[in-house]
Amino acid sequence: MTHRHTRSVALAATIAAAGIVWSQGRGNPNEWPTAYGDAQHTSWIRNDVNISLEIMSHPPPRASEPGALRRDVSPTPGEGGQPGFELQWKTTLESPVRHGASLGAGVVTSGVNIFTPLSTIAAPSNQIFAVDNDTGNLFWTRRFDGTLAAGTAECPGGISGALTRMVSLTTPDPGAGRGGGRGRGSYSSAVGEPGAGVPIPSRGGGAGRGTPAPATTPPPAATPPPAPPPASTIPPGQTRPSPFPTNAAAQGTGGGLFRPSGVVYAVSADGMFRTLGLVSGKDVRQPAPFLPAGARFSDLIAVNDVLYAATSHGCGGAADGIWAIDISSDKKTVVSWKTNGGPPLGSVAFATNGTAIVAIGPGTVTAGGHANAIVALDPKTLAVKDWFTQAGLELVAPPVVFQESGKDIVAATTKDGRILLLDASSLGGTNHDTPLFASASLTGGAAAFAAQAPAMWQERVTVPSAAVAVPAASPAPTAPPGARWLLIPVTAPLPAGLGAAGNGAVSSGAILGVKLTHQEGKFSAQQAWVSQNIAAPLTPIVVNGVAFAVSGPSNAPAGLYALHGVTGQTLWQSEKTIASPLSGRSFWVGSGHVFVGTRDGTVYAFGFAMERK
Repeated sequence: MTHRHTRSVALAATIAAAGIVWSQGRGNPNEWPTAYGDAQHTSWIRNDVNISLEIMSHPPPRASEPGALRRDVSPTPGEGGQPGFELQWKTTLESPVRHGASLGAGVVTSGVNIFTPLSTIAAPSNQIFAVDNDTGNLFWTRRFDGTLAAGTAECPGGISGALTRMVSLTTPDPGAGRGGGRGRGSYSSAVGEPGAGVPIPSRGGGAGRGTPAPATTPPPAATPPPAPPPASTIPPGQTRPSPFPTNAAAQGTGGGLFRPSGVVYAVSADGMFRTLGLVSGKDVRQPAPFLPAGARFSDLIAVNDVLYAATSHGCGGAADGIWAIDISSDKKTVVSWKTNGGPPLGSVAFATNGTAIVAIGPGTVTAGGHANAIVALDPKTLAVKDWFTQAGLELVAPPVVFQESGKDIVAATTKDGRILLLDASSLGGTNHDTPLFASASLTGGAAAFAAQAPAMWQERVTVPSAAVAVPAASPAPTAPPGARWLLIPVTAPLPAGLGAAGNGAVSSGAILGVKLTHQEGKFSAQQAWVSQNIAAPLTPIVVNGVAFAVSGPSNAPAGLYALHGVTGQTLWQSEKTIASPLSGRSFWVGSGHVFVGTRDGTVYAFGFAMERK
């Protein structure tokens, strides 16, 4: 080996080590690789070292030491919430408004070029922006060729869905990512087996390294997690290791040179599928035809080397249905499935065996078609495997998938305020119309659930102090899994006193907290709390039990709220910090920040000040 080569290798190792130190020093590895955070639509980050219920309930003082990132913001009480968690930066991107929106939701990567955590944001104007999550500085921008037609509100043209990175259905190391909020305990994940399916397949190594399942074989069975240690080995007040895997590794545990995947997937306004390098935004593979030009398409998601999108409203001549493109082969084979009935509601979710789960809205059904139905599709051929529908049913939002007693369960919401739970392996039984569970209306018949997916999370499992006194030789007491929650957006007034915990009158919208239980093989749902009034809320995003909600009325500035996930109490709110209405569904999290994009092209980043190390 030459001296020059030796020096090069040493330099590369030093740079790589610096990347690791940077990532560890920042303590913000969490990513948001696709819409709703994972393949099961949970909208839940299980572990974050900067955000937790404890920290948001007792926020640290503002950082004043040199190196704390504080740019373009000095919020005062009443204009930025409590000290500590506040606006860290804002930046305005040059993206014209198209039919009420200028920015879409972002996709977060924890480390590019060793040091830079990025949000990549698709804009309706046929542009992609990459923004430094630490500073708000524009890292790169990409404008695709072609002149956009004027479009309409129903068929706006341009880019209508969020980007995606590759997400996986396999479970990472069950012990990965312990710690939830500056050294505090993490949150368990009975929901986490499907929700843990966020790790990005390797394609280059790194944390969570592993080879994605071949396109022709199903994902491998999850490895049983190790048994928890005896109670006598757990200090008082500490959290027992969860019997369920978490998705902390999935949403990013490495940085710099060790990022497993350096690309993000997009579909431009002309319907071309594109693979963009995260360092430059340039095409790193030849673009391939995917959707009809001008199609209105959902948020994208890529699983097991296949990218999926849903089309609706007949825009660009694309029928209501689901489309898939094989991105692992040079041929880029495309398959599609038509609903022959209603439009798909949002994007595609996945069971842990790879089955695609789609909610279909109301519509006129033709031969073999579906409307107001939950449909299971083969992930490769998009052939219908199963379905559920019911007379008088009207679905309103994409589903959420979770696991209970080894089974994938699909949770869906209806317009009249009901929750349906279905067995993913037999959605409606032999008659296709029998759910595992159907609640009564949880809105008192006075309001409708929003056309936004619910979020799902599960409380952490703690060990009673008395358990510490148990001798090591004695069997450790079994800690039951924490309560599982559905957080459902409502976009209408609610009757006073609805639920066990109210947080003020609701005149134009709120988040509804519903506790799900499973005992003796049966499910139940308890409407437990209602948030304060939040006008036209989007799907909330849960970080360590803190539910972030954003208001999205078209005629008023957006507002960001941090809610206690168990009580619905408001822990923090942005007050008058945000100056413009929300831009579509431009709301995401990652790198220890919560991001909101507004109609005037501004991205706001909220969080705690962090040091560069």
